[in-house]
Amino acid sequence: MELDEFCPDCGKNFAKVEKVCQCTMCEKVFCENHSKSGLKKEIMCRDCFKILIRKKMIKDYGPIAIKLDKELRVLNCSKASSRLQLEKKRDAHKRLKSQLESLKSQHLEKIQALKVNVSNILSSNFSQQNAALCLEKALKDIQECVKLKKSEFILILSTLDKLVQEKTALNYEVYNLDKLIEYLRMSEKDNIPFIRLKKFCCLNCYKKLKDNFRKHYASNLFRNSAIAESIKNDRHNAKSLGKYNTDACNCSIH
Repeated sequence: MELDEFCPDCGKNFAKVEKVCQCTMCEKVFCENHSKSGLKKEIMCRDCFKILIRKKMIKDYGPIAIKLDKELRVLNCSKASSRLQLEKKRDAHKRLKSQLESLKSQHLEKIQALKVNVSNILSSNFSQQNAALCLEKALKDIQECVKLKKSEFILILSTLDKLVQEKTALNYEVYNLDKLIEYLRMSEKDNIPFIRLKKFCCLNCYKKLKDNFRKHYASNLFRNSAIAESIKNDRHNAKSLGKYNTDACNCSIH
């Protein structure tokens, strides 16, 4: 090994380092302080150590990844269905609103016609008695028309109010589905179940990771997902994974 070689992790010249190691996987040379022990006590660099952990997690949690993918597909279908329902509700809302405007216009036209009729009766040569009878009949017609239109207006307004509530609920459901789908995608690509890191980090670091995971999955939004189920299984199997690493903290996973 030449004296002008440098450690790829800290940049120190190997000539100034007491002891150096060589990775058993990639054969890269580095300082002893940056070495890691694998499952069979091999000496590895940090990059190879991370690759080994990722392969182990993929092997152990393959079924969970498949379940997450299926759950993601179901959520996508549910999201599409909710959006379709939302569009239908919007169309119904517009249609009922148009009908309401049309009924208002018709009602105003009838009232105007009745006013003209009353004016004509008053200005005609009928006797006062005949005029009174005609006015009474016109008044009854107006009252019946107002009563009928009022009932129609109340029914339409009630329907509109229900549609607005359903529209709000569907908007909230689509928003939650978007958040959950995005979270599942990120989890499927990047997350490593923390209980498997128990052998590779000290007691203090493991407790910090455990507290962070509990806070992160306390949300009701993800309580019934496959991610929450995998964390429960990890918590039940924690006793079978051996003791904590009690060496001085030299963890590369934080």
